[in-house]
Amino acid sequence: METLCAYIRENSLSRAPADHDLGDWEPLPDASAEDREARLERRRERFGYFYFESKASRWAQALDAPSADLQAALTVIGRRPAERIAHERHQRSGGIGGGTGSEDGFHLDLRGANLQRADLTDLDLARALLAGTQLEGANLRWANLQSADLGGWTCARTSLTSADFVDSENLTQGHVNAAWGDSGTILPEGIVMPDHWDEETIEWYEDDPKYQAWLDAGAPPGKPRGAAGE
Repeated sequence: METLCAYIRENSLSRAPADHDLGDWEPLPDASAEDREARLERRRERFGYFYFESKASRWAQALDAPSADLQAALTVIGRRPAERIAHERHQRSGGIGGGTGSEDGFHLDLRGANLQRADLTDLDLARALLAGTQLEGANLRWANLQSADLGGWTCARTSLTSADFVDSENLTQGHVNAAWGDSGTILPEGIVMPDHWDEETIEWYEDDPKYQAWLDAGAPPGKPRGAAGE
């Protein structure tokens, strides 16, 4: 697994991570109607006037997906049998290029990888090292991210539907506010479900038209459900 992780990290960077030039959503102030309309107009210029011309959606969908070999490697490491995972928990020394040996065993090391638009659906990435990993536009539906280190990762416009983040480290409210999820997404203590997430749970075999509609609307970030001012 160390070799596969090293392969993913190194070869994913053969395609430069893409960024958009759309700017960030600005919070609308409690100000005059004229000021609010001026802010809204700037948003429209950045993200489009109508859902079918959403610049943010086109940007996310235009991202290059990982090559077939990289996607296959991700699937292999994410679908390791339970026996293999149990064995890894007892490993104490990392292999070359993996850098994953520690007192609590082996960790998948994908730090700094470019995984934009990767399909990580239902993969077991528990305890993975994902610091600095770029995951914009990726699909993490039903992924297991328990105890994963997410420091500095980017997940804007990413589907976190029904993903499991129990005991994950360095997941912030800002991360989830910029992503999509549903009531089945399990968040760590202190992180609140944003108000734009689906209140229903999407089954793994179902399409998610609400996610697509959110992208088409420019993927506006939410705020913590129950926040003051709602």
